Amino acid sequence: MNLITIRTTPVANFNAATTSICQNGCVNFSNQSGAGITSWRWTFSGGNPAASISQNPPTVCYGNIGNYNVTLIVSNGFCSDTLTQNSYIHVVNCSLRPTANFISSDTGLCGGACVDFVDLSLNSTGWQWQFPGATPSTSTAENPTSVCYSTPGTYNVTLITTNTTGSDTLVVSNLIHVSAIPTTPSFTQTGNVLTSTPASQYQWYYGNIPISGATSQQYTATLSGYYSVMTTDANGCSATSPQSHVSLVGIEEAEMSAPYTVYPNPAQSFLYVHFGQTNISRFTFELTNSIGQIVFRSEESSIASQTIYPINLEDLSAGVYFLTVRTEKRAWLSRIVH
Repeated sequence: MNLITIRTTPVANFNAATTSICQNGCVNFSNQSGAGITSWRWTFSGGNPAASISQNPPTVCYGNIGNYNVTLIVSNGFCSDTLTQNSYIHVVNCSLRPTANFISSDTGLCGGACVDFVDLSLNSTGWQWQFPGATPSTSTAENPTSVCYSTPGTYNVTLITTNTTGSDTLVVSNLIHVSAIPTTPSFTQTGNVLTSTPASQYQWYYGNIPISGATSQQYTATLSGYYSVMTTDANGCSATSPQSHVSLVGIEEAEMSAPYTVYPNPAQSFLYVHFGQTNISRFTFELTNSIGQIVFRSEESSIASQTIYPINLEDLSAGVYFLTVRTEKRAWLSRIVH
């Protein structure tokens, strides 16, 4: 008997004590690849030493100004993984004063949103960030992430960069603009029409699923169930109403009094609507999916007694559907499982 053994693939990972150093400076690297690994192969482009097979390599020194890749290959004796961090080590000219510069991932935020900052400074080996109005309000990271603003307002950002020669300070005034989260919307029901409180943009939901194309202030519900609306203001900030149950007006659940029967249910390829004795001249058939999208619609000017009306389901995905049969005066709703 042949047995197949499936081995776990390790995941290479590492970090450095610092990633920006002066010329002829040194860096300590730390393996973060986890347990079960039996071998490590490091490559330090531009570094001395240029390679190592230690789990945590000795201090690596860099003699030339530039940006350098670091690669780690790990193995557990069966499987291996490789991680290369490009331009990971920055060797700068510390005989020159640094020049502070940075960019942010966004400048227009809604209350509670967060932003990341990317350092673009020259010849820097140290960073002191100041974020008034934010959490955190300070950082010494080269590229701070998840700096969050909760209170509406306009805020400055300050970066002080340093090296062994000196420092440089950059203050960008009124960089971050934080808008208030809009008031929680609500909606009313008139017949089967749902109307949201005013906003710039709208998205209606059935349950937790966005309804395709339902992006107006009003939406005509096609199914009973729980609805909500997300509104967006002129600043791009959004809020969502609580879910509220909507019962359709003028549609009855199909029952014994309906002039037809529906079979089979659950249905596979075809669903059949069998009419008994009827003298109604016009019928409309609508089949909707669970989020209210119409997947089939047909109008019949007349249906004779004992007519069997087929509905093709072959192109529909498996799930729950709702069949609405309407006349000029009445409508019935059937839940269909496909």
